[in-house]
Amino acid sequence: MSFAADEVLVDEDAVDDDVFLLVSSYVKVTGRLGRHDALLAVRGAGDLVGEFAAIDGNPRSATVRACGRRPVVAVRLSAESFWAVVGRDRAAAKLVASIVAGKARASNRRRVDYTGVGPPVRVARLVRELAELYGTEVAGSMVIGLDLTQLELGSFVGVTRATAERALRQLREAGLLETGGRRLVVRDQAGLDEVAAGLRSLG
Repeated sequence: MSFAADEVLVDEDAVDDDVFLLVSSYVKVTGRLGRHDALLAVRGAGDLVGEFAAIDGNPRSATVRACGRRPVVAVRLSAESFWAVVGRDRAAAKLVASIVAGKARASNRRRVDYTGVGPPVRVARLVRELAELYGTEVAGSMVIGLDLTQLELGSFVGVTRATAERALRQLREAGLLETGGRRLVVRDQAGLDEVAAGLRSLG
């Protein structure tokens, strides 16, 4: 199956239980927070999305939406087919367990990463992670081809949109980052790493 940019694969609170194996491009996982959506995760090729509903039978806990520059290609499995594969293939079962455990570990790590540090450090750490996982090197810079808003970036690290905008502006004015059109380009990886590590203050 193919999903165009901003097309929904999974809708929060829906009672369906299909599982999607991502083959190409990226999706963002968001949860409703008042009138806005909070960014919970970004997933790419090789990841599963929607497996929680198949595992526990509860309504969807988040929305999954295509956010890459290219269409998302995914394999869609009914919960019944998903369990049939897991039940007969030990390697598949181990892979699913590894993916679920990896998501839990990443969530725990981020709680630590974004606690006790200021907004510029939080945003720098997020941008560094996005660049490492989803960036493409172009002419010496790292282009992050994800369609993410400043509100979503801020919600991911626990700050308001205004605070995220200010942190991004500081990174941009320091020559570390270029922003615009929902695009992030890392211009100075070493400098960004220094900010993320708390070794460089942006004022």
